[in-house]
Amino acid sequence: MGAWMAKFICKEVETMDDYEEYCHYVTGPIGIGMFKIFESSGKQDFAPENLSSIMGVFLQKTNIIRDYLEDISEIPKPRMFWPREVWSKYVNKLENLKYDENSVKAVQCLNEMITDALKHVEDCLKHMSALKDYEVFRFCAIRPVLAIGTLAFCYNNIDVFKTGVKLRPGLVAKIYDRTKMMTDVYNAFFEFASVMKSKVEMHDPHSMETLSRLNNIQDICRESGLLNNRKFYIIRREQRLYNFALFMSAKFAFFPPSLAIYRIKKSENGKLTVVSSSSSMPIPLADDSSLDVLLIDTNRGNKIVAFYLKNPYARLTLLYSHGNDVDFSRFL
Repeated sequence: MGAWMAKFICKEVETMDDYEEYCHYVTGPIGIGMFKIFESSGKQDFAPENLSSIMGVFLQKTNIIRDYLEDISEIPKPRMFWPREVWSKYVNKLENLKYDENSVKAVQCLNEMITDALKHVEDCLKHMSALKDYEVFRFCAIRPVLAIGTLAFCYNNIDVFKTGVKLRPGLVAKIYDRTKMMTDVYNAFFEFASVMKSKVEMHDPHSMETLSRLNNIQDICRESGLLNNRKFYIIRREQRLYNFALFMSAKFAFFPPSLAIYRIKKSENGKLTVVSSSSSMPIPLADDSSLDVLLIDTNRGNKIVAFYLKNPYARLTLLYSHGNDVDFSRFL
């Protein structure tokens, strides 16, 4: 393990093969050794080495993605673990991802890294489902749940390059408290996959691959038959969306709006937003990450403005087409 890690003291992580190798030798032998200890204690049958290693690789990749800003700012010399094979598609130097002019490319690079990490989730779930001892299970399962939660918060999030992204202490405590059996793991992975799906933008170069892997994760969780008692982790966000829906319903039902004029503006990151016609200020909540502003071309050559309000907990999508003299932006 030490010899393989020493290899990367003088060698940068160039290719995806280097990246896989580095992550394996940083964490894989630890996972394998840990399960040999569990086996010798009689608490757990020895897991196949590839499964033990893959779970460690998943955790290590999550740490590398999350810690970009901390690692690149290291003094006297940056720590660079993102593979050149990936980041060189977007910038000339890895540290350039943190600069404002590269924000769009930085987020695309980040999303590609996260999409790569998601390929390990299926084996992680298989590995955890084989754990029988309660204490061993808790020891091994909490960290992957924290990892998928971290990836959900990091996905499509420019703050990874600006301020760093960490799970809130309250959410971490909730995960520690609620992860007691495999049903809790499936519930958490399903929910955090839902959160990530709500953040996928179709213009992202890897959006289809990301959605495919997230759908696969959710299919595995559904097929377990253990999603009947889902426990929501993002309660504050869910409650906000619910209250916002009630607010809009009340406005539609009891206070029909007068006609208002607004215009569409393209922000620096390329996304469309709605601003007041009387100023360049966004309409309230128009810059919320749960809202997408779209321009739809009709068969007659006209353009229709549409608003897509993303709810990661929704199973259905409500399509509402308002009548004349109604301006939906009034409710944003």
